[in-house]
Amino acid sequence: MERLSSSIVRRKKNLFVTGGGGVGKTHLLHHCANRFRDDHNSRRDGLHVVAPTGVAAAMAGGVTLHAYLRQAAGCFDETLSEEEDAERLYSSMDEHTQRRLALTFLVLLDEVSMVSSRMYTVLCYCIDKAHEEANSDESWRIAAFGDFHQLPPVQRGNKDEDSYDTRGMYAFKSAYWKTQFGNEQLELKYVWRQED
Repeated sequence: MERLSSSIVRRKKNLFVTGGGGVGKTHLLHHCANRFRDDHNSRRDGLHVVAPTGVAAAMAGGVTLHAYLRQAAGCFDETLSEEEDAERLYSSMDEHTQRRLALTFLVLLDEVSMVSSRMYTVLCYCIDKAHEEANSDESWRIAAFGDFHQLPPVQRGNKDEDSYDTRGMYAFKSAYWKTQFGNEQLELKYVWRQED
């Protein structure tokens, strides 16, 4: 895990890390976060650990995507295209949030199977736009961890209850997914969780 996390953090490309339940995806994410901090003298500047839900964020040691982007639940406008919605949300962000996005160097995204295409587009668009406007000399990278055979994206249901989105609008449907990852995928196979 140490060698693998070091390789992931120091590489210049984005990476999608997948594998079934219990293979150590979140464990590897923790190692990546620690490696980043070790490489940057214990500083967290530039590193953001995010996940789609509060429970997933707590397990990953980060924050929810909505908290990272400073957006309220239900912020999306489904009448707009994903990119138009992302542009609208970015322009509504305060200067502090845009600046933090511009200083993002590495995003570790856990439970990506639960991230909708729209949320993934918003995440990537906003970081790209912030870098373009305030930090064009620096690039940012993402390592997404998850298994699309597990939990699907969640959408707001009736009476403020969450429900599974069965329309199949997974993150990999976002236009950003293919340009970011292409064939850059790592599949973990050994099931650690059952070893005990």
